[in-house]
Amino acid sequence: MNAKDMGMFICKLRKETNMTQMELAQQLHVTDKSVSRRERGIGYPDIQLLPALSESLHVSVAELISCKKSLNYSDEEVTNIIHNLDVYKMKSFRQDRKADKIP
Repeated sequence: MNAKDMGMFICKLRKETNMTQMELAQQLHVTDKSVSRRERGIGYPDIQLLPALSESLHVSVAELISCKKSLNYSDEEVTNIIHNLDVYKMKSFRQDRKADKIP
């Protein structure tokens, strides 16, 4: 999973639900600029937003993280999703630490 793929997937799902970036932002209590950045693949959504984001886009958190819709996941796919979530958490943590250092 990379930020670009996730951004394109979020954008696709948002458009499928006939929602604007502003409407999605309001549901998530973030700015429309934040939604725009995520859709362009500039960073990842905050991990705490994943449940609300998946609910708003009518997919599971697993589908959101794997960037694909699926009704059934094999054991291998579940393992990969969990691994991707761990990688995602580390990237988010590094971004947060980097942002804290900027004056």
